[in-house]
Amino acid sequence: MVRTNENIYSARFSRRIVALVDRITTRKRGEMLAMILDAIADDNGPIETALDIGSTKDSDMASSNFFARELAKKYMVTLLSDQYIDPEKDLNFEIDRAIIGDATRIGDDIGTFDLVIASATVEHVGNLANQARMVASCIRLANRYAVITTPNRWHPLEFHTHIPLLHWLPKPLHRRLLRAIGFSFFADEDNLNLLDRAALERMVADNPVRHLIEEWRISTVRLFGFVSNLVLIVKIRPPAPTRP
Repeated sequence: MVRTNENIYSARFSRRIVALVDRITTRKRGEMLAMILDAIADDNGPIETALDIGSTKDSDMASSNFFARELAKKYMVTLLSDQYIDPEKDLNFEIDRAIIGDATRIGDDIGTFDLVIASATVEHVGNLANQARMVASCIRLANRYAVITTPNRWHPLEFHTHIPLLHWLPKPLHRRLLRAIGFSFFADEDNLNLLDRAALERMVADNPVRHLIEEWRISTVRLFGFVSNLVLIVKIRPPAPTRP
């Protein structure tokens, strides 16, 4: 009986933690969205189309597909995901279309978009080379703005495992310890590779599509006084006017 009760309490505690994290994540994503919309509100013409990279078919939590859901209220939104998404069955908001694809190898055939956004996706595409390719894809597919958000590695709390400070260790040691305590999924670099500001800056500065960028900056969001999220906002250089 004691073990059963402990399991019940543990499950309830786990659900409460998940619910709390979802509320915090939703609030922080709201802050990031306000920051992004303010940054892209200029006089270069209206934004009409948006591509959301890294969408999910899970719409159970308020933070799930937060950016896609909010942007769909204003723009025509296309989703790009590594999983099949049925817009009618899996989503609680309307979109233009959903595409299955690899965020690190997006073909030109899907077209371009006024706004390309990848929220909390770049840390899940593998090694630094894959991450740089994804950043390049976002910039290449954007007509006006490309936006990438990611958790900051140096926040004391790691938001996927909910374990504090362990992720500050060198990555090989961090991954070994994650495997030892039962977090094998997040111990795999293909599933989680946390970034800091310096790494994200290098991915922009050394990018092969750097010539497409007019200007860029990394803004930050804080949680408990520490930088919790990095928000890369890239303004795309307008095409040169054609001569008559």
